[in-house]
Amino acid sequence: MNLTRLASAVVLTGAVSLTAGCGGSEVDPGTGALGSTVEPTPTTAAPTPTPLPSQTPTPTTSSTSAAPASSTPTARGGDGDASGGKSPSTAGGGVCSHLGASQVGAILGVGVAGAAVPGETGCTFEQGGKRGMTVTVLDKSTAQAGGMAGAKDEANSAVEGTPQDLPGIGSAAFVVTGAMFGGPDVNGAGAVQVGSRIISVYLVQRAGLDDATVRAHEVDLLKLVATAR
Repeated sequence: MNLTRLASAVVLTGAVSLTAGCGGSEVDPGTGALGSTVEPTPTTAAPTPTPLPSQTPTPTTSSTSAAPASSTPTARGGDGDASGGKSPSTAGGGVCSHLGASQVGAILGVGVAGAAVPGETGCTFEQGGKRGMTVTVLDKSTAQAGGMAGAKDEANSAVEGTPQDLPGIGSAAFVVTGAMFGGPDVNGAGAVQVGSRIISVYLVQRAGLDDATVRAHEVDLLKLVATAR
């Protein structure tokens, strides 16, 4: 919090010294005439004037308190803080509130930076570079996703392949690997149902990983989001 301090002080000083005197004459006593001696007026120091209340130097301090910067607390359990003005992954809400960049990076075997997906309940984790990997997590209600059938259709709209069911992960789960938009690299997609939520995970890679490696990464990511708390 910035604190601006404005101080003003007025110092009043004054001294008045009055000295008055006059010399006298003394007649020679031998003349028999009356003589007089005039004593000089004693020097008197004038008292120091007392400042009026309005003149009393009173330092004044005024402060302007800046309003504290607003911050939105996010759920603990993640370290996906973004840079460059982006919101951290934990600000994505839903399951992303419990996901950190270190967790996703441990599965991929590379360092990643996390960020929230603007306008969505979701987050992304990006390795960066022309050959890096990117993971996108979207958290929707079952109705929003259109159930698992809708989730499979959405996955297939990005990744060409046949979805394979994955028993033992959440209430239901599937994975699909293949080319994305006709590109040369193998990419992955999948979703898992947890209660009334369906969490979709997309893995885009440009590092030349084979199908088995991409599938293994995708399955591990689905396990991660299914158990994130």
